[in-house]
Amino acid sequence: MDEFDFGITLLLSKNSRLSPEKIGREIGLSGNAVVNRITKLEKEGIIEGYRTILKPSEFGAATAVHYFENKRKKLVSNLSTLTSLPYVYASLSCITGDVLVITLAGSQKEANEQANQLVELFRELELFRTFYMEEKPSVRLSKRDLKIANYLIKKPKASVSAAAKELSLSTRTVSRRLNRLVQKRVLRFTVNLQLSKISGYVPYYLFFETLLEAQRDTRFAGIALHGAVWSLPLTKTKYVYAICRRNFSQVEEDLKLLESSDWIKEYMVMFPSRFFVNDKPMLSLIEQRLKRFKNT
Repeated sequence: MDEFDFGITLLLSKNSRLSPEKIGREIGLSGNAVVNRITKLEKEGIIEGYRTILKPSEFGAATAVHYFENKRKKLVSNLSTLTSLPYVYASLSCITGDVLVITLAGSQKEANEQANQLVELFRELELFRTFYMEEKPSVRLSKRDLKIANYLIKKPKASVSAAAKELSLSTRTVSRRLNRLVQKRVLRFTVNLQLSKISGYVPYYLFFETLLEAQRDTRFAGIALHGAVWSLPLTKTKYVYAICRRNFSQVEEDLKLLESSDWIKEYMVMFPSRFFVNDKPMLSLIEQRLKRFKNT
């Protein structure tokens, strides 16, 4: 992967709906050259797919992050089971053998039950920490908002006009509501990146909690704006970031910044071997929310 490929992945991770021409103007390539490079990144498995992300806290989901420590450093035999669990939103396997699992639930009680099931599943690991995401919605989502989000999560590359036709709405309505959700940082369009396949860079995942909104803090620019190729906002102060650096010296600089900062409450750094994302838990909870609209 060269600087052009890296620039493309950075831009697509922030907005996967950017046109090849706009990406080309940003990095100094033609639109056709950008299309060819994106096709190559897809064939190599670096770009695994495209996603629409609706912040879980906005539709009442109880989100939890579970970090399992592999103290014995033995191969975990049942990791593949995670992909079939209906409540696992994302999972990260580290080269150390540790595992991070993000779950979605309809209530705090259900989230606790999920945590107990995971502990039972990974008996060979030790549950180091569980973070529960407690945050009230910042935007009141209407039935139309949820329908639009639901459709675009299922079909992340669908056009606004296609969504409007499918949902029997005007193109203007869909466009206006999407712009509002994006501006409020409730919904975003991104790509799935498999960092372990990126050559020439040192990739790592960073889970952290801040004392204020990280994206509005200029001190975070040293890491997020220059090296982050993917992010998953869990709440206003809790994030999972995927970061690529040229060498371990740059990674060490990031860690020093995190360690010395007075705005990071706590953080965990993970070097990946495999990352998995599943939209089914989110879609299931959105469908439940839509049913409640019908009953009111």
